[in-house]
Amino acid sequence: MLQLFINSSYRFVYCARYYSTNHQLQWSSSRVRQTFIDYFTRHSQIPHINIPSSSVIPPKDAGTYFVNSGMNQFKSIFLSHQDKVSKQCVVNYQKCIRVGGKHNDLSDVGHDTYHHTFFEMLGNWSFNNSYFKREACTMAYDLLTRIYGIEKNRLFFTYFNGENNLIQPDYETKQIWMDLGIDSNRILPFGMKENFWEMSEVGPCGPCTEIHYDHTSQGDPLQVNRDNPRVVELWNLVFMQYERRQDKSLIPLHNCHVDTGMGLERLVAVLNSFESNYDTDLFTPLFDTIHSYCHPSCSIPVYSQANKNQQYAYRLLADHVRMFTIAIGDGLIPEKKGIGGLLKKMIERATRIAYEYLHIDEENVAIISKLIPITTQILSQAYPDLNEKLNRTMEIIKYCEVNYMKKYKLAKPLLEKFIQDKILKSDYFISGDDIYRLYAGKINHVNVPLEMIEDYTRLFPVVKFDWSNFEELMREETRKSKIFSVYNKTIKTNENVSQHPTDKILDLIKQCSSLKQTIDEPYKYQADKSLNAKVQLIIQNNNSKNQLTVFQSIDKNCKYYVLLDQTNFYSTGGGQTFDHGKIQFSNNLIFQVENVFRLHEHILHYGYFLGNENIDDKNVVCCVDMKRRLNLSRNHTTTHLVNRILRELLNDSNLIQKASLIHEDYFIFEYSSINTNANDNIFEELEKRVNETIDLNLPISISSHKYNSIRSDLNIYRLSNELYPSDVRCVNIGESYSRELCCGTHVSSTNEIEDFLIVRVDSKGQSNKRLYCLTGSFAKNVRYLFENDFQKQFHYLKQNHDQISVDELYSQCRKLREIYLDEKSLLFPFNQRSEYLNHWHKLMPDKKILRKYLLNQLNEDSKKNFIHSNVDLPIYDIGYMLLRYDDENNTRKHQPYVIYINFQQRLMIVYLKNPRQRSQLIEKMRNQSEMTMIENFENYDQQTQDLFTTTKKLIVFKPIDKNRFDRMNFQQMCDELF
Repeated sequence: MLQLFINSSYRFVYCARYYSTNHQLQWSSSRVRQTFIDYFTRHSQIPHINIPSSSVIPPKDAGTYFVNSGMNQFKSIFLSHQDKVSKQCVVNYQKCIRVGGKHNDLSDVGHDTYHHTFFEMLGNWSFNNSYFKREACTMAYDLLTRIYGIEKNRLFFTYFNGENNLIQPDYETKQIWMDLGIDSNRILPFGMKENFWEMSEVGPCGPCTEIHYDHTSQGDPLQVNRDNPRVVELWNLVFMQYERRQDKSLIPLHNCHVDTGMGLERLVAVLNSFESNYDTDLFTPLFDTIHSYCHPSCSIPVYSQANKNQQYAYRLLADHVRMFTIAIGDGLIPEKKGIGGLLKKMIERATRIAYEYLHIDEENVAIISKLIPITTQILSQAYPDLNEKLNRTMEIIKYCEVNYMKKYKLAKPLLEKFIQDKILKSDYFISGDDIYRLYAGKINHVNVPLEMIEDYTRLFPVVKFDWSNFEELMREETRKSKIFSVYNKTIKTNENVSQHPTDKILDLIKQCSSLKQTIDEPYKYQADKSLNAKVQLIIQNNNSKNQLTVFQSIDKNCKYYVLLDQTNFYSTGGGQTFDHGKIQFSNNLIFQVENVFRLHEHILHYGYFLGNENIDDKNVVCCVDMKRRLNLSRNHTTTHLVNRILRELLNDSNLIQKASLIHEDYFIFEYSSINTNANDNIFEELEKRVNETIDLNLPISISSHKYNSIRSDLNIYRLSNELYPSDVRCVNIGESYSRELCCGTHVSSTNEIEDFLIVRVDSKGQSNKRLYCLTGSFAKNVRYLFENDFQKQFHYLKQNHDQISVDELYSQCRKLREIYLDEKSLLFPFNQRSEYLNHWHKLMPDKKILRKYLLNQLNEDSKKNFIHSNVDLPIYDIGYMLLRYDDENNTRKHQPYVIYINFQQRLMIVYLKNPRQRSQLIEKMRNQSEMTMIENFENYDQQTQDLFTTTKKLIVFKPIDKNRFDRMNFQQMCDELF
């Protein structure tokens, strides 16, 4: 399949289908875009600075699915997290995608002529009171009427009319429009939904004023904000005055800002007197290309002459392919979950719509990938980097299309036959169970995609689909999968990062107006030297009372946040976790630092005091734990080596580093690649090549650059979805072996890394992989354990498995699996795992064999209704087997209860179906046997927690004393109860 993607005849097939984007319009999209930028950058009184668009893929804490407006990249400025902003007034055109989340236009796309998944937002901004409402409204009106030449009697203006006395009406904006000569009949009040703008559930927000354009020229104010396609919102001017907190409260911002946004697509349509955005030069070349791929025998007309369903398909394809081009160009990959999952579903949906509505022929079944070149040609005028990503985008989309069509050709006839059979029987109801069976492949082993079933609800309106029951079934299946999944304990979990009450900390910091920003450069890169600093603020965190207070005295039961004027501690950033160490006061009082994090311009040191002396001097000495710092630096440098070598091994220069997480004892490297044929041999070779590079003892140096001066340097690697500051650091390994922008800490030469070992590889979809790796002493320790512990135990069991009892063999095999061979273990060389796992499966007793063995341990009394065994098995396995006791083919299926007693673990587990009998048993055990029921399983593994907290049929009692337990009395009690 990969050969098909990289075949040159396919790669350049678009050359034969070239369609000019130069449709003769009075206002071309490129002219409209440039006119907007020129107006603000050349403004005589308020000149703006033009800045490039950010990626449509938001930072992880942004609170949105995609970047959905132009203001996302300025969020920190609106929240006063950047007090010093050199660009006080800026203008740009921003790539935006509204799919999922608070602002979601997906359901409207294709059905109307003015909503889009991807669009370009023309915007101008004022930061920190540079200008506000009057100037913003004046410039907007001047640009629309004088420069673009829009008739003012075609425009309506809206303003915020307040909310339940909580937020006052914005009469100031209303008066500004009247001062500009707007008739009061064209200035309309609206509420929170229409005229109070919020980026997401939390963050900056404020009242807004909207400018609407009336295509009808009838001047009817009742058509504004009524979803009339002929009266559309054109420009939104947002006045950022508030911040929405997690508790839904609003607090005033420190400074006021202006954020305006106008959709390029709508503006181009208006300026050319089009009522549909799809009649502009941003879409018409796409329609021409789509039509050329329609099968001649089907007589599909051009867009303007097509019927309703065909026009819907034209619009959806043209819209979606623009979104795919931008999203994949910015580094997004179709995958199972998250926004990558949304992308995958949308590609599949577009593929099916093209095939069903436009009858794309077999030769051109992967039509979407063939639309990428013309889309790139249109958009690259504004985003030239799309040209270099063209082939990769085409390959990714074609892979999705081809795979989906294989499933589609099986699923479509099955679904249609299923529905038709129902209708023939006069049965017009599709139950939740029916939907689930179709979706889960329970019918003819064919999985029908949910989005296909959803679309058929519209094609067959007489048939009712029970989606609510289906959702209940899905939740139940999810619960069962947690209960009955194989033992999956994480041997080594990620290091937890404390969740800090940042809002409350900021409030306390803002109360201290004299605080300065914390300076950490260049000191954080010189951690081997202690640093003198001064304490600016200490905040006491009383967890028991859930409150923060300014420090008064030391309490050993509390932890503290220490804010210094300067520090050599590295705060979490760039994928690297924080330093540990100590802060020593002049009276030798020690503050133990266990977390360091940045809160805007301040760096907080979180930890506890090792004494209770009074603090009478603000002078301190910062000492970083250099052993931890060295391990962090080893791991960070190694991520650069992995990044460099993987590109060579996968022959993918466009490989995208999606994430990295640098811990002291291991690191995670996640990437996506179009080379989906990577196998375990690749990682074996990667491990070998990295260790060879370590042995080369390459020197590592740091160089500083202006970001704009190196943006075009293809030899310097940088993340595709990262906003870099104006001054950047470049980590250079060797003379030219690897050059990468990075703010983290690094070793001085590769031989300081000492050793490299891959211990785990997770697949995160077809093209995403996540590597877990070790370096230095941690890698050496795992190699030692493998050779001196695991192999010895494994070979002993292999040679003596015939002489070992079933329960002991099971226990020992399970122990090996738990510690070493579990899929989440970080204590086993990944390149050895597959081989030994195959041998392990041959050694491990089957669950059925083990269950049979346990049942053979039944007591020989006449009742034979409880298990009495000393087999030392974990709670989870016993609970699992007792829960499965009445499976099919089990001769004791009729038994109402099963009891397992283990004197070594001093516990009793009861499997009992009848809820009334369960209550009676619990009461008897408490009163007569002085045993208590275990209800808190927090100290057990996750699988045990899931099993016993979600399954009410199982009860665990503890403790049980072998010497005091009266078996006969217990048996008699069971007889009476059951």
